[in-house]
Amino acid sequence: MKLISKNKNITENEINLLEKEMDIILPVDYKDFLRKNDGGIPEKIQMFSFCEIDPENGQVYDMETDIQNFSSISEIPFFYKNLVGAGAIPEKYISIACDSCGNEILLCVNEFENYGKVFFGNHEVYKPGTNYFNLSLVADSFSKFLEKIYEN
Repeated sequence: MKLISKNKNITENEINLLEKEMDIILPVDYKDFLRKNDGGIPEKIQMFSFCEIDPENGQVYDMETDIQNFSSISEIPFFYKNLVGAGAIPEKYISIACDSCGNEILLCVNEFENYGKVFFGNHEVYKPGTNYFNLSLVADSFSKFLEKIYEN
């Protein structure tokens, strides 16, 4: 996948500063991606598939969506503050991309649960009793997420 980006390459020091600022530890595969890309827009339409479980009735839906853009290192804290502040996502989930409908692709950086896993955050379906977006597992790691992406 080729990304169009106006961002410069990211240094290890910049990643370390982000981790310190947000009190997180990023998975190595995602750090490698940030160093090479620092966000960007796919040059061609890129898609991925996953299963979404309806939180109300437990029904499973086969879903497919695109990647509108990947978050840059400067956007990650901003999106995190806004989404967590609004109660839309749990703490320790960072937005690494979004689709063309405004849904979030999230990376869990909680070292105790789901660390390194990628989730789809559906902004139109909520976890019952909360304002959290319905989260659906997409991949067990960022590398596996990249492997699931295909050109449309």
